[in-house]
Amino acid sequence: MFMNQLVCIIGLLINRITSFSTDWSTEFDYYTYLDEDELFRLYWTDLENDIIEFGMEASATGWIALGVSPNGQMPNSDIAIGWVDDDATAYLQDRYTTGRTTPLYDPSQNLTLIEGEQADGMTRIRFQRPKYTCNENDIQLSQGTTRMIWAFHETMDPSTEMFDSSSISAHTNKGAQSLNLDSGVSQPVELEDDIEYLDITMDAVSLPSTDTTYYCKLFEIPSWLNDTRHVVKFGPIVQEGNEGAVHHLLAYSCDEELVRVGDVGTEGVCDEAFENMPSEECVGGVTLYAWAIGGEELYMPEGVGFPIGGDNGPKYIMMEMHYDNPEEKSDIVDSSGFRMYVTQQLRDTEAGVMSIGSWTSPLGHYIPPGLSYAHNQAFMYGECTKDVFPETGINVFANVLHQHTIGTASTLRRIRDGKEIEPVDSNWAYDFNYQNSIIFDPPRVILPGDTLILDCYYDSTSRDFFTYGGESTSEEMCFSFYFYYPAVDFQGSGSAKTEAALSQWMKDANSEGYLTGDIDYALENSDFSNIGWDNTKDGHLEFYNRLWSTDYEEYNQNYMGCGGEENGVWLEEVSLPTGFEEYDANVFTCDETTSPPEDKAYFIGNICFSIIMGFLGFMFV
Repeated sequence: MFMNQLVCIIGLLINRITSFSTDWSTEFDYYTYLDEDELFRLYWTDLENDIIEFGMEASATGWIALGVSPNGQMPNSDIAIGWVDDDATAYLQDRYTTGRTTPLYDPSQNLTLIEGEQADGMTRIRFQRPKYTCNENDIQLSQGTTRMIWAFHETMDPSTEMFDSSSISAHTNKGAQSLNLDSGVSQPVELEDDIEYLDITMDAVSLPSTDTTYYCKLFEIPSWLNDTRHVVKFGPIVQEGNEGAVHHLLAYSCDEELVRVGDVGTEGVCDEAFENMPSEECVGGVTLYAWAIGGEELYMPEGVGFPIGGDNGPKYIMMEMHYDNPEEKSDIVDSSGFRMYVTQQLRDTEAGVMSIGSWTSPLGHYIPPGLSYAHNQAFMYGECTKDVFPETGINVFANVLHQHTIGTASTLRRIRDGKEIEPVDSNWAYDFNYQNSIIFDPPRVILPGDTLILDCYYDSTSRDFFTYGGESTSEEMCFSFYFYYPAVDFQGSGSAKTEAALSQWMKDANSEGYLTGDIDYALENSDFSNIGWDNTKDGHLEFYNRLWSTDYEEYNQNYMGCGGEENGVWLEEVSLPTGFEEYDANVFTCDETTSPPEDKAYFIGNICFSIIMGFLGFMFV
């Protein structure tokens, strides 16, 4: 019995290395550096039964650690710390934090050490963990954005005592990076050998000292693109030091007939610089490229490209840049934009960009303060695409879900022939600072006649004011920008509540005691400044969510518009999509009625822990 206990202890604490691959990039599905200096590299693969396998690799010979954080900071994080000692023995511990202190040992050890190695001044640890443990000290790895933190000590290992935290020396290096562990990161793709690039950037723009600025500039495609070429890669260019100010950008194709002599180079605040100019119509037109804070380079799939120049591509580009300046600084000067990588070797299929979203007005979003999970919705009926999309549909190869600072989750759903199928994209842990393009391989198909629903969720508990749909980051948005092929004449859709629906809901909320103030005056004058919301009253969240529920006909009246340059559909007083069989997304949640998926390693680890504690107790009696 004693020997069995000893074997269990050794199996849990120590894994002697017999072999190790020096190139994990061929063994894992995804890998990326978590810092600009390339000191800490993360590898991962999704396995069956909701198990994920990680590899962490750092430029250090001391301890290294990888954590999952609720907000990118150290407090309340879930930590895996490991090291390799001088005898080439690898150690791994499951720890957690309650503040900015040394991580505490977790009585429930949910990590399975696979291997570890130290070589050439580097330390590598490979391990597995369940995505869902329902342990109060762990963070569950839900679909969407995961806020990773990392740290290491360059030279110092902890002692072999596994329960005490005092032997762990303070880190010498640390950092944070958000990732989407489900979709991974876009890996470099080999491009054609004749690649040239074109930069579309602002030129030393002095930002106004206002909270939000939408700045536009009209560009002409240079003469060396007289013949049509294909863009095969897009990359953001964000001026160093302005990462916090450059929020997102949209680039629109601009038709020749909208550009007059002398218009090229016109720039300024979008609503002012192009007033009464034909090129003003370019803003909100055919989207060429979309990027938001945290986004990375975007490669086109094999055989797919965006046409640029010549007879088939745009001759002019309107770039709209959203600058975020909450401190209203007057000294920000910016030259950010994006780069297009182009080839003369035309690919077989042309790509396009579409969007679906809510209006940026109170009819699109009207969110009271103090709501923990407020639901809003945008939609597009299949009538929009039934005569536009090819019979085989369009192939969505990348998507960007876009909300602002109180956004917490969103999902783009598909309904086909009365039945909801797998969503195009979902993010149940939205991060405003990480709005990267999610890559789909294989692509997600949208057929002609498919109905789309975009559900967005918000947490306004930190606010004491109403949040409306709008362009400022203190206002809200609910958008999805999806990159697809083959290109068709269709730009997307927008939807919102009707005035009658919002008015009826506000009056009912007032009657129930949730909404306070002069409702009639607010609606007649579009002035909601004197409207209040009682978030201490029981049922306030449920009553708000009735506004976007299909169960209340009196509120289920909406506007919806969709189309392209040559076609369009406009619907008034239309209901939200309903009457379909819903898709079971099987989203795991921890509550009193659920338990985590069964994991043999997790089960054995906890048995071993119990035996260890019993053994140590026996030793010290």
